Amino acid sequence: MHALRDLDLDILQGEFVVFLDPSGSGKSTLLNILGSLDVPTTGRAAWRDHELTGADQAALTAYRSGHVGLAFQFCNLIGRHCATRGGRRGLGAWRERRAVPAECPAGRRPC
Repeated sequence: MHALRDLDLDILQGEFVVFLDPSGSGKSTLLNILGSLDVPTTGRAAWRDHELTGADQAALTAYRSGHVGLAFQFCNLIGRHCATRGGRRGLGAWRERRAVPAECPAGRRPC
C-alpha cells in the first residue's frame, strides 16, 4: 500500500491542521514522519529549515526538542501508578503539590 504516494503538503505558520481519513490512509505514518520517528521510503520530509530526510540523530533530537510534541494513541503508563498519577508524572506535574483522588477514574486501582 502506498498511502502517502505523491503527497505534497505545506503547512503555514499558525495554521491548525486536522488529518481526518479512514483507517489505513496514512495519517499515523505521516505524523510519524513529521515527528521524525520514521523516514519516508522515497522522497523527502522537511519542516521549516529542518531537513528530516537523512538527518543524523543529533539534528533529529534538536528538531524534536524545539518543534515536536507527541501524544500517542496507545497507553504507556507507569505500572505502579494509576492513570491519573502516571499521566501527571509523565507531564512533570508530579512536582506540584496537588490533591490526588483516593480512587482513580474508570475503576483503576488507587493512586
